[in-house]
Amino acid sequence: MKKHYIIFVLAMIPLALHSQTVNTVKDTLSVAFFADYTTIATSSGVTLTLSLSENEGNIADIQGVEIYRNFKYNRIKDRVRIATGLSGSSGTVVFSDNFSEYTRNESNMVSGYDGSGAYPVGEVASYSVAVIMNDTDNTKFSSSRTIQSVYIPNFTTPDANIIDDVNADMKLWTRVYTNLNEEYAILAIGLQPSTTYPNNPYKLYQDAIIARTGGDIDWSAQPCYTDVYFSSAATLDGRVKMLNDPTAFGGSPSVIYHRFDKADIPVGQIDTEGKTYVSLKFARPNATQPANGFTYGSTLTIPVQITSSTASVNDKVLANFSVYPNPSNGTVNIKGDKLIEEVKVYNIMGKSILTQNNVNNNSTIMDFTNNASGIYFAKIKTEVGTTTRKIIIK
Repeated sequence: MKKHYIIFVLAMIPLALHSQTVNTVKDTLSVAFFADYTTIATSSGVTLTLSLSENEGNIADIQGVEIYRNFKYNRIKDRVRIATGLSGSSGTVVFSDNFSEYTRNESNMVSGYDGSGAYPVGEVASYSVAVIMNDTDNTKFSSSRTIQSVYIPNFTTPDANIIDDVNADMKLWTRVYTNLNEEYAILAIGLQPSTTYPNNPYKLYQDAIIARTGGDIDWSAQPCYTDVYFSSAATLDGRVKMLNDPTAFGGSPSVIYHRFDKADIPVGQIDTEGKTYVSLKFARPNATQPANGFTYGSTLTIPVQITSSTASVNDKVLANFSVYPNPSNGTVNIKGDKLIEEVKVYNIMGKSILTQNNVNNNSTIMDFTNNASGIYFAKIKTEVGTTTRKIIIK
């Protein structure tokens, strides 16, 4: 099969190559093309390199290329197109994405320049593409997966390095970063040589694809993807699933980044030292297993610092706060000796279901009459700190 290559470079401003974070992913664009993605992230920006080789498509027939970006989530869904009409005829396209034109708002939509310019440390961006063909239907072949990019400076020491011998096939290496940004934490997850794959641990993905497709290397077959769970103790029992959109591993020496907002972690899944414990489940579908059949799972938990250890000190200061009646049939009184500024109530899955802002009193009443029976957590923000109370609704 003849090979043709088109290289697309996504650059913000000149790169400081002494400190960079590199990632690679393989992909299949429908039946038309094979694709290799590489991202290099530095303090100045991201360079995305896309190399296409022909499968059933013809690179000479490409009319244009579109580039998409998504923040936080590693998925095609909800992505935002940030460039269109890029010609592939020359074989190389340079596209500048320095946030001066393409930023995102809370809905992940392009919103214009935010004044920052430089690529933020710890911000996870996922890139994908679409190839438009020069035919009567303007046929579009899109990425089946994204490639993630995040800038982690070389001098940054992970808060934790966890090696987990899941089984003979898979040995996980997870690095935990909690201080790149105050609002969220990042897990950088890759593979190390295992018993079955001592030389190339990523061959696990290729074998999974071959088993699933019956012999063809179709990178869109999603050979391995993950769900993320949280617990308030270093145990796999009683954990709560938090990530509903699994992150797919690539078919090459790729790293997947799980970013989660610290505020989204259920308060019931944080211990008295401000830590939550993360574990993973892996889907490795093959020809005989269901597409969502989990076959691999963490054997260890991953400690992640969510709040300061001074949270336990705050709880001592706020020990006089009472919640009554508890259990309750509907209404709950919250009262203490400190001025309450705000109360947010979360269900056991971490979803915010009730909020009272600007309370400015040392007591308030929360109405649960329209909520189902179960366990809830009230996060009470006061003038001196924040405390959490468990509420049971009958």
